Amino acid sequence: MSVYSIHFSPTGGTKKVMDGLCAAFDAVTTIDLSCRDVDFSQYHFTAQDLCLIGMPVYGGRFPAIAVERFAAMRGENTPCALVAVYGNRAIDDALIDLGDVAQANGFVPVAGVEAVAAHSLFPHVAENRPDADDLAQLAEMSAKIKAAALSPAAVQMPGNRPYKVRKPNGVFPQMAENCIRCGHCAAVCPVGAIDASDPTKLDQSLCIGCMRCVTQCPSSARVRPADTLAPVWARLETAFGGHKPNVLYLAD
Repeated sequence: MSVYSIHFSPTGGTKKVMDGLCAAFDAVTTIDLSCRDVDFSQYHFTAQDLCLIGMPVYGGRFPAIAVERFAAMRGENTPCALVAVYGNRAIDDALIDLGDVAQANGFVPVAGVEAVAAHSLFPHVAENRPDADDLAQLAEMSAKIKAAALSPAAVQMPGNRPYKVRKPNGVFPQMAENCIRCGHCAAVCPVGAIDASDPTKLDQSLCIGCMRCVTQCPSSARVRPADTLAPVWARLETAFGGHKPNVLYLAD
């Protein structure tokens, strides 16, 4: 069995979860959905492969660009595990949406996972997760996913149809005065929203508010906008409470 970790992880939380879910496998090939210059239609998988597909949840759905890039791939009754990584609020309709996309493209979702990681907009929410306990749980899930892939049976994903409507959060990174114009933010932006010749320019019609540029700026010159985050926090603060668990869905 060839195993693939296919993930979209702008700020690293999803990758940490995916690494935990790969614990039961000796060798795993990584496919990074955040790469803009990759032709994802080149990827075709067989029934002897297993794909672990992970994405962060933004407002109850996966980022459209990540789903689009995965949808370019093709399976042939390929077992897969779908992984929703969220910042301690809820996954809403993310898994059921991706499950429908996967099945339409020849994949058999044998498992679904809800996993918690630090929130990309409010990093103090679920701070340091996945932690050691989370990684131990994910390792246990990994063994169960491996067993499920040997006798593929589609699992019912949580969520509702029609899916929750995607709504832009309207939160865009801001530029601080100490920007040195190195262009690193433009190079790593998963959607090409930053002008490479002038990184002070941001195309808000492309930006998905993933905050990758904020976390990777070598000069800490890109920041989360406190003014636009304040009303979002006021609206969602109570939803972030508690220690949300990691959840594994398997077929009965």
